[in-house]
Amino acid sequence: MNRIRIVFLTSLLALISTAVMAQAASAPSAPAPAAPASSASAAAPADKPPADEVVEINPKDPLMKAAFKKTQATLDTFLKTASDKSQKLATAALRVKVKQGRKVDYLWVTEFSHKGKRFKGSINDAPRHVTGIEAGQDWVFTRADIVDWMYIDASNVMHGNHTTCALLAKAPPADTVQMKKEYGLDCSK
Repeated sequence: MNRIRIVFLTSLLALISTAVMAQAASAPSAPAPAAPASSASAAAPADKPPADEVVEINPKDPLMKAAFKKTQATLDTFLKTASDKSQKLATAALRVKVKQGRKVDYLWVTEFSHKGKRFKGSINDAPRHVTGIEAGQDWVFTRADIVDWMYIDASNVMHGNHTTCALLAKAPPADTVQMKKEYGLDCSK
């Protein structure tokens, strides 16, 4: 598997996500209501990321929910393609939800195998929220944990990556063009 491509892709997604968050922050909005006096001394929950931290995937976003649903609906076809050695894929990966208490990361897993609904693969990202997990570590997960899949074929065309398509729908046009040009990603499929 081509770890460099997936690490680059993760970095690009972080940049896109940062740009989307910056656009949202600079958009005019109604002034926030004043906080009740009793909450002024209350501390923010420890599991909540700081306001300036990029949260790459929002599972409550309707576009992201649609991406998750599309992933599950097309997962069998992807698994068949990924296991077909005649395809000569440059990269194949699954994005999985990794949960630790109330903390969640969505990590790419490569070099995966499966038997029924149980999967095993190598974590390809550095988690931001969960602890005790690192890139390169084997991870066991279930089909229900899979939120995305992607592969890059021998012609350097990216397939799948539904969560990226959901992010690109809100990204600045230049980032969308760059991603589609660099990887041949077609979000209309």
